[in-house]
Amino acid sequence: PSLAASAAKAGPQLLGHLSFPLVKPTDEWSLWFALIASAAAGIQLEKTQIGAALSAPLVTMFITLCLANTGILPTATPVYSAVNRIIVPLAVPLLLFSADLRRVIGETGHLLVAFIV
Repeated sequence: PSLAASAAKAGPQLLGHLSFPLVKPTDEWSLWFALIASAAAGIQLEKTQIGAALSAPLVTMFITLCLANTGILPTATPVYSAVNRIIVPLAVPLLLFSADLRRVIGETGHLLVAFIV
């Protein structure tokens, strides 16, 4: 038998008492906690060498992607819509306020003109 077939047989025996996703789409407090904890972990992991190379937002997205794909978080919920409608638009100006515009213009050069046009 294939590996998938043997895992399907073992799954109900080992994880039969769990229902997935572990955090239900209607459990808004747990979802907000998980998202905020993922963001905090992303910020802390940015202090490591790999985290600094990737950036906190990318590390945070990777953490939540892993949580959703492993069945811990749901893949669709109204909380995600609130994040995309409210939190992300608020975060973009805050990131731009901390940007060094002289450095951005100097490093992007002619490529910046292509994005402006």
